[in-house]
Amino acid sequence: DGNPHQRSRGLGEAMKSAPTAAAGVAALADWYASQASGMLETFTETDVDAPTWTFGGPGPATFWLRRQLHETALHRWDLENALGGPSATTPLPEDGRA
Repeated sequence: DGNPHQRSRGLGEAMKSAPTAAAGVAALADWYASQASGMLETFTETDVDAPTWTFGGPGPATFWLRRQLHETALHRWDLENALGGPSATTPLPEDGRA
């Protein structure tokens, strides 16, 4: 539990598998799609109440679903704002958590 490499569950290997900038945008897009597919597979196969590591200590697997929702919404807004477009309008669930 105290070992960050065990907690990351392969993050280092995933980062090593990323294409170099010289490989081009298409290679990076394919890599991201593959990573997203693996993440969705993990979320689909994992019981939402399964115990897992979180930044605040042990917690339910739903922590990571919620975290990814917020990460995606934040980066979507950031991209749209940087491009001068409308802010993202995807509603986020109001679950009473800060």
